[in-house]
Amino acid sequence: MVAMMVTPIICSIIREVFSQAPVGEREGAHALGATRWGTIRSVVLPFCKGGMIGGTMLGLGRALGETIGVYMIISPVFAIQPHILQSGTSSVSSLIAPQYGEAGNPQDSRTSDYVNGRFG
Repeated sequence: MVAMMVTPIICSIIREVFSQAPVGEREGAHALGATRWGTIRSVVLPFCKGGMIGGTMLGLGRALGETIGVYMIISPVFAIQPHILQSGTSSVSSLIAPQYGEAGNPQDSRTSDYVNGRFG
């Protein structure tokens, strides 16, 4: 499912990168007798290599972000729950907060100093 979501993003970015290849070099390759595939292989692909890698990484980063978002919403517990919405879930921040003693007491001076930006 995530692959279907990411594919159009990667394709649109790579298509835009292909359109940015220098027209003069493409025409020059055709003038020297290169075939269409030869022009793509010798001019367009080397010019667009960085953009293709960047577009792929951008798409994969979006897939990772979507996956982590869903993972945090559903639950960080490795157990199959048949009724996800009825059993309740917990987020990563709700698991981290109880581990700090001053997190539950806003009147604590260290917490208020931290919130106000006063350290020391």
